[in-house]
Amino acid sequence: MITQKALNDCPLKPVQFKIVVKVDEVETKTAGGIYIPDTSKDAQQFSITRGTIVAVGPAAFTDHDQYPEGSEIPGVGSRIYFQKFAGASLNGAIDNTIVYRVIEDTDIVGIIADEHGARGLAA
Repeated sequence: MITQKALNDCPLKPVQFKIVVKVDEVETKTAGGIYIPDTSKDAQQFSITRGTIVAVGPAAFTDHDQYPEGSEIPGVGSRIYFQKFAGASLNGAIDNTIVYRVIEDTDIVGIIADEHGARGLAA
């Protein structure tokens, strides 16, 4: 059983196979310097699939059919890609710009090993 502390004083302790991810912020301007309007940022939020794991439930990653022995398993602090419409979104209580997503461990599609290389990827 994996037991890990939460990062950033995460307000939610996940249960079972759930994971709490702090979703990356939506960019306010493009690489070319064009500012993105708020209505487009809302739509873009649903397409962002990158984030940082901030809390892990006690049964996450324990299914040996999904995660055979020797598999690389992400943990608290891991940067990940996850399925586009996975889980439920929650805004941070203190700062509404912080978005958390509660997802299943099987919704993770990859671990970001190279942050610089991952910036060129889009969902």
